[in-house]
Amino acid sequence: MNADRWRRIVRLSFPSLLLLATLCCCSGESKTDPTEGCARTSGGGGGGGGGGGGGSGETSGTAGKLSACDVSPTSLVVGAPSWRYFPPAAVTQGMTASTASGCTSVGPQSQHTLVTCEGRALWSREAGQVTLTFLDGSRLAIEQGAPAPSLPATPDVWVKFSRFVTVVCPVCGANVDTAIEIRDPSRELLWYLSLSSAEQLSQKQFFEFFGASAYLIPNCRGARDDCYHSVWEKPEHSVLAAQETPLPYGASTAVTTPNGQFEMIWATTVLISVAPKDCGLDGRPPISNEAFEARRVAK
Repeated sequence: MNADRWRRIVRLSFPSLLLLATLCCCSGESKTDPTEGCARTSGGGGGGGGGGGGGSGETSGTAGKLSACDVSPTSLVVGAPSWRYFPPAAVTQGMTASTASGCTSVGPQSQHTLVTCEGRALWSREAGQVTLTFLDGSRLAIEQGAPAPSLPATPDVWVKFSRFVTVVCPVCGANVDTAIEIRDPSRELLWYLSLSSAEQLSQKQFFEFFGASAYLIPNCRGARDDCYHSVWEKPEHSVLAAQETPLPYGASTAVTTPNGQFEMIWATTVLISVAPKDCGLDGRPPISNEAFEARRVAK
């Protein structure tokens, strides 16, 4: 996996930012030094829908002063590619009606504020663009020229996809949460990507994918002054399988798990505190965010 493709630099306020939220705070503590950390304890299961913690739901038991780090927008690793959704026009050829497969959408066709797809799909590659076509004729097309997921020789795959758009205001744009899971016909995971500002990859989901657990490691903290004064942390992660494998922030890392060998990228940016300055009409509040990608490289 080419790590350079992950270093697409965008502003946090850009409407297409698709990253996963991880919120941490120091309850009842007063901090004047932006690098001073919060006390943390092991918190298995605290991620996912449970809030707290980060990443897959566990944090290490460290406390004290964190190292300083760059938290400017240009320092953040942002995941791409994005997927475009096309409503059904005709039933896909080569599939039977007994195979549930298709998409549903909510909102005007120009933006589709909610899209969910699940089931068998046929993938094709043409002019550098990968397209997934479902039984009901719905299609997902990866953006032109973007790196495609690792796909099997057979065009038959199983896909689960969701995209949710939360409009912040007509002027300052929206937050977009996306997740896509692609499996081969035997249901082995080939590729998973989550880019969101709403929920975390839970410990349970991580274990179901990889047969291993992972935890978050407090790493560094920094402050930023733009439209808002904000304090951020950029933690790292570690995967616990036969041997522990650290995942540095935003770096492509080979990981051997009980469910196969994957290349993983994990980038979490945690908003600790925020105070408005002079934001005007286009000052969308900053949010915690996270990106996670795993591509199978071997069984």
